[in-house]
Amino acid sequence: MSNIEVRFFQAGKEFADEIRKSIQESKETCIAVAFVKEDGFNEIDESLTKALSKRYKIKFIIGASTDLGITDYSVLSRLLKLKRKYKRFLVKRYNNAGFHPKLFIFRNENDVKIIIGSSNLTGGGVEKNVEANLILKTEPNNDLYQTIITEFNKWFDGAGKLTDKFLHYYRKKLKQYTQLRRKNTNSLKDNYRTPLPKEEEKYRVDAGPVFWKIAPGRAGWQWKLWKEQIVKGIGIIAIGWEDLDVIMSYDEERAIKEIKNYYGRGVNARYIYKQGKFFYRDMKEGDIVVAYSRGTIFGIGKIIEREPYYQEINNWETKPFPNRRKVEWLLIDKPIKPPKKYAKVLSTYDTIHLIKDEATINYIRRLIEKSI
Repeated sequence: MSNIEVRFFQAGKEFADEIRKSIQESKETCIAVAFVKEDGFNEIDESLTKALSKRYKIKFIIGASTDLGITDYSVLSRLLKLKRKYKRFLVKRYNNAGFHPKLFIFRNENDVKIIIGSSNLTGGGVEKNVEANLILKTEPNNDLYQTIITEFNKWFDGAGKLTDKFLHYYRKKLKQYTQLRRKNTNSLKDNYRTPLPKEEEKYRVDAGPVFWKIAPGRAGWQWKLWKEQIVKGIGIIAIGWEDLDVIMSYDEERAIKEIKNYYGRGVNARYIYKQGKFFYRDMKEGDIVVAYSRGTIFGIGKIIEREPYYQEINNWETKPFPNRRKVEWLLIDKPIKPPKKYAKVLSTYDTIHLIKDEATINYIRRLIEKSI
């Protein structure tokens, strides 16, 4: 893990200044907070506008629980106006009292700043209360940052849309809940409840490499082309789907919509999205990849660069895999037929698959050790 600079911040002017400055200076800002009040939002409103005017990107997740009614309706309305004015401002909401983070992420090309602690975007949380916040400064390839941004993106993908219809509903519910609380009852149905995201995997911080199966085409027909790219042991893994790199820069909802529009409604858009997510977001530098198809291990490699890249393709009939990652091949001497118990784990229908079975992982490790 690369070095991390850590500072402790109490709420107050210095903390508020740090947030405002970071928003204005960061090309990409991600914010997830449970509560936002007018006095807290006023602290950053001007900074948001300045950043968006520079064409910086901002993703904002706000807690808008009708059970609690703490976030101001007026703030939701202001956020919706910003969303309509600036294409690079992406805002979503959780109508669920269990959505409770206080997270600010600021990224530039060579540095990342993360604020995590107890401060909501309220006047008290930013300026007046006794709060406890850590500011972490590191680099974009840091494992901890990768863990946190992966979690944030999952929250964003699972959040609900912020629309006029929801704002009307939110204001109406707040009035109804106020009346019910006076009667000491909470028996009001909420049709706009946002389910909380589920934790599918434990995220990795210095946990060692993850093992992936990746198919070099059906029945391994692309393996020959992959081998042509190898120079002094360095080569590629690749998957298909034109313009997938652009599509994967969107949140899940928009990405799936773009996939349907681009490839036609007959495609399995969620499958393509999942494969793209594995390739562009979940695979990390240092992970082990097993080129496997139809009962054969063609090669075993290690990812050696943090970011994938998109290669323009001239001949789609012979080389239709434009989404690529650089790997160091650890084993490519000859194809291997693994024992049935391991082949059963590797023989999945999808192009990319996370290998979880410890026995199969240990088998792959033994193959690597023998080849070294």
